Amino acid sequence: MLNHLDQIDASDLMQDVYFKAEFINLYSAPDATDIVATPDYVHGAAIRLIPGTTITDLETPHGYGGPIAKNPQDIGNGLNDWRKRQEDAGHVAEFIRLHPFINATVLQDYFDHLVFNRQTVIVNLETPNEQRRKYYSKGTRHALGVAEKKLTVRQLEPQDWPTFEKLHEITLVRNCVPIDHHFSAESYKTLMALPWTTAWAAEIDNVPVAAACFLSSNQTLCHYHFSGGGNEARNTKANYLLLETAFEYYANLGRKWMHLGGGRTALPDDTLFDFKSKFSPDRAAYYTGGIIFSKKLYNRLGGVKNGRFLGYRTTP
Repeated sequence: MLNHLDQIDASDLMQDVYFKAEFINLYSAPDATDIVATPDYVHGAAIRLIPGTTITDLETPHGYGGPIAKNPQDIGNGLNDWRKRQEDAGHVAEFIRLHPFINATVLQDYFDHLVFNRQTVIVNLETPNEQRRKYYSKGTRHALGVAEKKLTVRQLEPQDWPTFEKLHEITLVRNCVPIDHHFSAESYKTLMALPWTTAWAAEIDNVPVAAACFLSSNQTLCHYHFSGGGNEARNTKANYLLLETAFEYYANLGRKWMHLGGGRTALPDDTLFDFKSKFSPDRAAYYTGGIIFSKKLYNRLGGVKNGRFLGYRTTP
């Protein structure tokens, strides 16, 4: 399976964007982080204050992460040191969103909680464009044709971050994302200026109607990160064209896989997962994990509730 370390060079995977300190710090703000980054082991997390207490726990701040190492022995040594580090710091527990290209079975003896969450979609960029498009349904190819006729695509520059912010915020509002899950203007500005970010806008008469942002910091992987747009984006099938643009761009750079991610939920009829599935039959499994650093504090807070590892964070 592709989410096993022996199917991708571990040293290259350790360079993936989700393990970069800049990425972890960006999406942890305004909270602090703890990051260990050595040639043999990388692990980073946001430090979160538990509401109504003076106690802190840890979590993967955004997207995917977790511990990553060159081999299972380094994973074990790194996690043992990490556990002691967090125990000494007084943190109660850690919730981890595991990178789908990590072999989760290697971690089961070191985690207190490990469950399969959902499948994610990956696109093989080593497949020639025409061959890849043969997988697309007739409807998908038609949508892409509509977009190619109606739209032009422009690569965004770092100074274009307000354009991306405006279009992404439209999508967040449409999807009823709580306001505390929106991003600050400074976060958009920082994201667009980072060397592993590439974004494009789809335009009608030089007016942007949709945009999509992608991440890549190693030789193997790239990731579909954010996109946004309003009614014109949907009417012109802009996201189809933006994804196709990214596939071709990163394939030309020699990347092997585009990770599109999963749906908004784990439900089989999730519309976002259905959209992403139109572009590839390949999947990578996404797991979540948890480590308890203080069983006494964890149990006192209430532990798991409603299937959630950090259940004490849920409201009654």
